[in-house]
Amino acid sequence: CTVQASQAGNPTYSAASTVSRSFTVNKLAAIVSATSSPNPSPVAYYVTFSVSVFGNGPTPTGTVMFYSGATLLGQQTLVDGLASLSLSTMPGGSSTITVDYLGDGNYHAANSTGFTQTITRAVTTVALASSANPAGAYSPFTVTATVATTLSGETPTGTVNFYLDGNGLGLFPLSNGIASYQSSGLAPGWHSFGTQYNGDKNYRGIQGVGLWEVVNKQLTSVTVTASPNPVAAGAQLTVTATVASTLSGKTPTGTVNFYLDGKGLGLFALRSEEHTSELQSLTNL
Repeated sequence: CTVQASQAGNPTYSAASTVSRSFTVNKLAAIVSATSSPNPSPVAYYVTFSVSVFGNGPTPTGTVMFYSGATLLGQQTLVDGLASLSLSTMPGGSSTITVDYLGDGNYHAANSTGFTQTITRAVTTVALASSANPAGAYSPFTVTATVATTLSGETPTGTVNFYLDGNGLGLFPLSNGIASYQSSGLAPGWHSFGTQYNGDKNYRGIQGVGLWEVVNKQLTSVTVTASPNPVAAGAQLTVTATVASTLSGKTPTGTVNFYLDGKGLGLFALRSEEHTSELQSLTNL
């Protein structure tokens, strides 16, 4: 700034010429102090970041910028040297928060000391369901894993591990909180499915409750034919039992019991390529 001085003169002294002097007035250093509440905070809950700017002079004015690492969270105007910013969009995890004061006519720009803000990830549950339980042997069905949370906000994302009888089936992506495993069919019996949600930036991973899948044997039908029919008394007769199933790709195996007039004639093996068993050489009928 410039200061001028002059003397107009009086009866004793003549007027003096104007004298100018320039002075440099340095800005003051500002101190920036930042805090948050609550810390730690659950994901999707509001966190309030507060800042106080002060110095050895007038109350600082101007703008402050809030950062999480290098990411700008927002900006606010100081009122009486104070400002705050409330957010519910902080992702899960820890981040370093800093506040930059941009300065004003009296104060230099300044930065706060960084502090760690912790956002705890939300708890989830995983439910398993089957499209067919019990299912038929070797018949396709679908197992779905639904990842849920009581927290309103973003839907859980990420991946789910599926397990069958303790063996991993691979990673399956979530879509709208749901992942699916398509089974082409299982052998008869009881089978256990399990799942593991691996979590994301907002939600914790968790092992899901298991599911018992019951797989029933397929129904069959048995057709019996005789050749020749009719047959002459004492002549040889061949009786054929054909075991059929609606299941493609799996031929019935095992044995067939033949009976004649209510009396057992013994066990006869199925010929797998034809689904049949034959009782031959029945004579003296």
